[in-house]
Amino acid sequence: MRFKFPWEPAAIWLAVLMHLVFAFLFLTTTGADGTLAFHAILSTTPFHSRSLAALILIAGSGACIFGLCWHRKMGWLFRFSLFVPQQTFITIVSLYLGFFIVAQPSFVGGVPRPPAFMFVSNVITVMFFVVHTCSILYWVRRLEVLAND
Repeated sequence: MRFKFPWEPAAIWLAVLMHLVFAFLFLTTTGADGTLAFHAILSTTPFHSRSLAALILIAGSGACIFGLCWHRKMGWLFRFSLFVPQQTFITIVSLYLGFFIVAQPSFVGGVPRPPAFMFVSNVITVMFFVVHTCSILYWVRRLEVLAND
């Protein structure tokens, strides 16, 4: 059984770590509910369930870890599907923060800000979305080549 930890896809590992921290915070505290990322994630879950959001984040991170660390031969489509849940979280948060928040003149807490400020404060999330997407596509292809050798 070939199961090892690759450290090259740093963007994917950072997203896994971020999602596990978010899941832990969802389960342990309500202090971060006003943040934009938490609001974006909670707005996609039925009844704004904190435990459901944590479970979804943990399951998506687990699937991503399995896709990164399992080096046996598997089809590229199956391997890519292991990354889809995490990519979906990042897409929801990126789109919510990067595009919809810019149209609103305030943060979740109601603090008014100009649209240019909202865009600049959230552009890093949109950039991370692009880097993460490219990293996943590269890593799926690389693991497929390694598995066929």
